Amino acid sequence: MERTELTEAIRKVCEIQNDIRIDMRVRGKNWYFDAAYIFLGEKEVYVTDTLYIIRIEELDTESLNRIYQKIVLK
Repeated sequence: MERTELTEAIRKVCEIQNDIRIDMRVRGKNWYFDAAYIFLGEKEVYVTDTLYIIRIEELDTESLNRIYQKIVLK
């Protein structure tokens, strides 16, 4: 899947079941983040470690794919 399809699929899951525990390391451009949860805010989907919040649009495609597999294909 491409980024936009992954992002939309993840958003749809979060609309049904929000605040999903993922416990995984996600990556962006030259950084990584140990995410604990994924959730839908007012306008966007975010990952958080409970202290920091990152929009999923900032994640690389591999991280989006792993999140998708964890929450959609379980």
